[in-house]
Amino acid sequence: MKTSRQPHPTLIFDGECPFCRKWVRRLQGILHDERVTFRSLTEESVRVDFPGISKESLMQAIHFVTEDGTVQAGVDAIVAALSLRPAGKLSRALRLPGLRQVSDAAYRTVAARRFREELEEEGCGTAKCDAHDSNARS
Repeated sequence: MKTSRQPHPTLIFDGECPFCRKWVRRLQGILHDERVTFRSLTEESVRVDFPGISKESLMQAIHFVTEDGTVQAGVDAIVAALSLRPAGKLSRALRLPGLRQVSDAAYRTVAARRFREELEEEGCGTAKCDAHDSNARS
């Protein structure tokens, strides 16, 4: 998938998701020397700046956009971001046959359930629940 060109690689994540924010902080620590822009899909400008990525796709997975507009999602996005660092190239092992299927299945499971515990604790009466209900209840 392609979208518009970017001045720097960009990682788009769900800024409303505590689980996502925690892991993005870790990625920021790892990628501190790289020129990666981190953006929440909840920023109104994200849909304008990345017209080739649907809202549904953004809600389902983290996305990594290279300077040339190439888009990768889910585990591929994480591997692409980590691969900017020399030691991060080891993460490419997650894309080997067998490991690819396992890592993709694990990612989908976590992504689909990332709000479940938090929503249950809150009683699911917030605007966040409405925005993420389909992902949290799947």
